[in-house]
Amino acid sequence: LVSLFAMSAVLAAFAGSLRLLRSSRERHHRMEQLEAETRAQANDLAAIFKSIPGVIHRSRLEPEWTMDWVSDQIKAMTGHAASELTGTGPVQYASLIHPDDRERVRRVLQEAPRDHQPYELVYRIVRKDGDVRWVEERGAPLRDSRDRTP
Repeated sequence: LVSLFAMSAVLAAFAGSLRLLRSSRERHHRMEQLEAETRAQANDLAAIFKSIPGVIHRSRLEPEWTMDWVSDQIKAMTGHAASELTGTGPVQYASLIHPDDRERVRRVLQEAPRDHQPYELVYRIVRKDGDVRWVEERGAPLRDSRDRTP
């Protein structure tokens, strides 16, 4: 009787291990599916960004106007590659804004999140090659779940 009881416990443990293994495989398969879906969505979004004739970016509301990301069209506008302008890249977007327009642009960008309003700006930038270009920008501050600007 004892050996049957022990055998029954071993079989029950083995069956439980099989269920855990199957559950783990199912979770792993689902994670792979989600990762594939996320990659497909990222590719779709990248294709949309490339099809828009203007520049799309996400920037921090700080004096340097650090860009977290920016579309590749930035090179045609500024002469700088996106990698030069994002994160800790060697160029800060704020430094490209024409000196006569910087204070006005800074003021508008400080007021927009405080007032919870989208903004529209027209200002000049100085390209990498020294040419001056006019820029028309429209944006809105992003808000987190606590209604704060990240």
